[in-house]
Amino acid sequence: MALSDYVSRKDLAARGPIPYATLKKLARDPAGPPCVRVGDRVFYHIPSVEAWLAAQAGVPAPVTRRRGRPTKAEQIERQRLREQSAQNADAAR
Repeated sequence: MALSDYVSRKDLAARGPIPYATLKKLARDPAGPPCVRVGDRVFYHIPSVEAWLAAQAGVPAPVTRRRGRPTKAEQIERQRLREQSAQNADAAR
């Protein structure tokens, strides 16, 4: 690993598809791209970030829950899943 393979957060954001603010947020997340801290600066190893990006291509985006009351369809689906799991638990006994 050569030192020339490392770039700052600002340089990586200017170079790639990940915005600066997102890189800053991901630096605290263990699931984010690998980074190296030197004092108060953060550096990224370009090949490692490229590998991380390639690995992220197959990962679906996390499902966020809507705020407020669930729709009728969501209520019915949840009830159906509850009944199904209860039947599976009874069958396993």
